[in-house]
Amino acid sequence: MLVALLLILPAGILASPIEEYAPVIKYNMEETFFATPIDFALNNSNLIINGTIIDGAPIETSIMAPYSGPDYYITTVLGDLGDIEEFYSANTPKITYYARKVDYGNGTTALQYWFYYPYDDGSVAKHEGDWEMVTFLFENGEPVWAAYMQDNSGQRLAWDAVEKQNGNPVLYPAKGSHTSYFHSYNGQFGLRNDEVAGNGDVISPEKAEIFFIEEDNASNKWLLYGGRWGKILNDTSPLSEVSGPFGPPHIITNKDAWDDPAGWAMEQKVPSAQYEFWNWFLYNLWLFFLIFLSAVCAWKLYHIPKIYYTIGLQVDLFFSNPFKKPLVIGIIAMAVLLLGVGLSWYDVSINITGGRYGAGESAHLVSFGGINGLSVNGLGETGMVTVFNFPIPFGLIFIGFLVVMLLDVVVAKSGQILSRHFLSVGVLSIIIFLLIISVFSSLEVILPADSNSMVLDFEADLIPEILSKGVFGGTESMSLGGQINATVNWGVGIGMYLFLLGGIVCLASGIFMHRAAGKMKFGKRPYAGQSKDMIVDMVKAVDPECKYFNWKNHDFIKFVKYGLVSLFASILNLILLYAFTNFVFGSGLTPLFFSLLCSTVFSYALNHSWGFSDARLNSNGRMFAKYVALNVATFALNMGIFSVLLSWDVNYLLSEVVAMLLVFGVNFIGSHKWVFKT
Repeated sequence: MLVALLLILPAGILASPIEEYAPVIKYNMEETFFATPIDFALNNSNLIINGTIIDGAPIETSIMAPYSGPDYYITTVLGDLGDIEEFYSANTPKITYYARKVDYGNGTTALQYWFYYPYDDGSVAKHEGDWEMVTFLFENGEPVWAAYMQDNSGQRLAWDAVEKQNGNPVLYPAKGSHTSYFHSYNGQFGLRNDEVAGNGDVISPEKAEIFFIEEDNASNKWLLYGGRWGKILNDTSPLSEVSGPFGPPHIITNKDAWDDPAGWAMEQKVPSAQYEFWNWFLYNLWLFFLIFLSAVCAWKLYHIPKIYYTIGLQVDLFFSNPFKKPLVIGIIAMAVLLLGVGLSWYDVSINITGGRYGAGESAHLVSFGGINGLSVNGLGETGMVTVFNFPIPFGLIFIGFLVVMLLDVVVAKSGQILSRHFLSVGVLSIIIFLLIISVFSSLEVILPADSNSMVLDFEADLIPEILSKGVFGGTESMSLGGQINATVNWGVGIGMYLFLLGGIVCLASGIFMHRAAGKMKFGKRPYAGQSKDMIVDMVKAVDPECKYFNWKNHDFIKFVKYGLVSLFASILNLILLYAFTNFVFGSGLTPLFFSLLCSTVFSYALNHSWGFSDARLNSNGRMFAKYVALNVATFALNMGIFSVLLSWDVNYLLSEVVAMLLVFGVNFIGSHKWVFKT
């Protein structure tokens, strides 16, 4: 009983197609567990029935084989999820695929790849032990279909539509849940609430061990075990958890996946073009938003010098009486709006006593916020399930709008124009509040019509029924049958009330700003059209006698300008690094290369036209070549520092901030004394 499981690969069994079509697995960069050999579980688990240990760790497969009832389960002796993660990190096993080939004898062949994970830590339905699977169908030796199992269902794509790397199909497991997806942008929209991305470790078949499994093979007796690969939950278990799954070939929810893999694969739906588009759009929404926000901010920043030299900036008048008070109140109102974005907007939670859900823990049936969007969950027979997910970060988009508003305080040409901006924010905030209240008042129409097929019978009518008693909030106690009682709490979240408060105050401040603007004279400032250098003027205003800043020294002014250009270029670099890392290339040096390339072109254009403008008369191809050479050198230095910090497990954004600060001085000296030397 103290003999650990040894999976021995029989010579010659691993046929060429098994290796040739084995999937490339692209994990999320925050993934904790990877496709794991089952001996990791067996060496660290007990085999149990009704609380009695039948075999202690390590479990011997010959002992497991006779036990096929649903009341048997293996459970870890390592502790809770944190303990499992710590042990796994210190003893990371070899990536393992379990492959299977089914020949139907009529030209149809199915190849399956099964993957075991020690824990499913998804958004809902968490459980110890996790089995995932993909199936590839062949007709007369040619691949035609691919089907990926996704909990109780799956998806199917034509072979030509499947993403491939070096000829192998690509598999994207979701972070935590390990649910299998065809694309990096899948998982967020609809019935799932998964985070995929594929920006972490990439596992090719060459890096993995592939074991061929058959029930009648002596080295695979563990397949005869019909119990669960994780603990069975009881009345004290959290609502967010479910019992461990059955493994192949005893899986219940997708039984045909083992018995008839070709039939199971053809039963899975092919996702529509509209479904794929919305998944792609939602996944890349951040990228689109950052590009748009950067473009708007760059456009406004570009106009600051133009306004300064033509009519002059009005910002000092905005902070003088009688305009000052309503403006300050409006800025405070925007801070309240920002706070509201990060808090809950609406929530429906349930607390159940008695029966399977008797742990006394509240679970969110409906959750809506400015950061994570809308998520609707249900109570299934075995635990929590996602009914609908729409993860648009409405609040974060609103934050971008507020950032632009703050820039408007600088670039607005009159108090009337600025007041209209605050009026717009106030009206928009109030409209958002009323719209959300209206949506939840009509939730009966919005919820999927077939919700009751996924959750308990009471679920389909529960939420609309309680919301009809008062959408702003309330508490309802009810019986769900037998000895199971529930208390449902619902209501508008504090974030939404802050949103309403901030909107009303912002609207009021805009009204008072508009009145105050009529009493003030906005227009061309005395210095407009006379200044030769905006930076010199600003430094003069702070230190007119040159006590602290030597504004008469051109080198100092160039340093200030170079610092501002570097600041803008660094912000652009970090935005692009975040976007390229999370949406395009994944982690590593490639996203850094392209983000630095874009920010370098941007900084050269500004330095050439403004920072070192006195060198423009000598502008030629040689100057650009010097600039390229300098940036190649500092780029190599930046990447070296970045790589060292990454190897020390420093966050990638923080690593780049440190690297940029260290190469700043080198860049300025090289630019001033060599590239743009007059």
